[in-house]
Amino acid sequence: EEIELERYGLDFYDRLAREGYEFEYKRNGNLWAATTQEAWDQYLAVIAGHEAVPVLRSRQIWVVAGFIFFSVFSPSFGPGFLYYQTDRLGFSQQFIGTLSALNSAASVVGALAYAPLARRVRLRRLLNGSIGVGVAGTLAYLVYRDWISAILIDTLFGCVGMIMQLAILDLAAKACPPQVEGTFFALLMSIYNAGMQVSQWAGGHLYDAIGFERLVLISAVTTALESLAFVV
Repeated sequence: EEIELERYGLDFYDRLAREGYEFEYKRNGNLWAATTQEAWDQYLAVIAGHEAVPVLRSRQIWVVAGFIFFSVFSPSFGPGFLYYQTDRLGFSQQFIGTLSALNSAASVVGALAYAPLARRVRLRRLLNGSIGVGVAGTLAYLVYRDWISAILIDTLFGCVGMIMQLAILDLAAKACPPQVEGTFFALLMSIYNAGMQVSQWAGGHLYDAIGFERLVLISAVTTALESLAFVV
């Protein structure tokens, strides 16, 4: 009986949509119709009263989501960086592996440094500072020309990049409302990952079109403008 009622409701609103009535209707999905107070209490009241429903209307959670997306959405030069290292600089695969190891070791240092740093510095100032240092670190890749600069920049950026990442994760964790922390943290991390993927996709195309140096400038400028628009 409930399935028949649901099907009737879907068909009814489908006909209205076909006749030109404008409302948010999608052919895929579920429609629940409660014809009695008992049915409402049993099936729909739990959904309508879920803690996540009013939170989704909160401006704060969407501001945080926007900041997280735009803080990582700057055209990344990562996808084309390997070609720059091998084709332009002539680095061997062994040396590139060494640079990756140094970057990872510096990331561990950044992770260890974040906890005492977060206890002494307010998160807003930490985000502003990490963005500024991150922009400076990105611009440093303009002088990424030999093995000495490669070691220094990759090591520095590994530490700073980890501090930036942990600050964003800290912001996401603190923005999650009580009782639905897991759901909203997963949502914010999905937005973070989406920003990273779009950034790498855009960077890969721009690397072929404009080259490495201009891409570094674009990446630094967009990171500063997009992120500071939310933080300052």
